[in-house]
Amino acid sequence: MSGIGFSEMVLLVLIALLVVGPKRLPEIARTAGQMTRTVRGAWQNI
Repeated sequence: MSGIGFSEMVLLVLIALLVVGPKRLPEIARTAGQMTRTVRGAWQNI
């Protein structure tokens, strides 16, 4: 997973919760997932 361990992932989630709040986190995670799929699809077409 690109060199990110479990503890780093937990830290990132906690920071995200503090920055955006628990109500907006699912929306932001969904948007990030969609962007990741779009970039991966575009990268495979290159």
